[in-house]
Amino acid sequence: INAEYGGVGQLRFSLNRDLLGAVLRKTIRTSTALCLFKCAFACLACFVHRRHLMIWNIFTPRMIIEMCFTAVTSVFIVFILLLVYRTDNKIRQFLGELNKSV
Repeated sequence: INAEYGGVGQLRFSLNRDLLGAVLRKTIRTSTALCLFKCAFACLACFVHRRHLMIWNIFTPRMIIEMCFTAVTSVFIVFILLLVYRTDNKIRQFLGELNKSV
């Protein structure tokens, strides 16, 4: 939040929207890449050990768990993103009303 002095008794508030968008994009990109990286290596482990006796007891359940975790994480990230944008818009509306009243 930036506060600017606009004259006698005037104080204007504003948010840096570019910073919020950049942080959110980087966070989403990083978490998605990490989840996909883990899924890829779980699939690779299943492929490498496809003749192993414990494939159905160790490697396949791990792959299924990683895929489910990735799906849940993706849904959670979208939910958080929508929540942050909604909160950002409400704060912008509040600051706009605050600036109009000053």
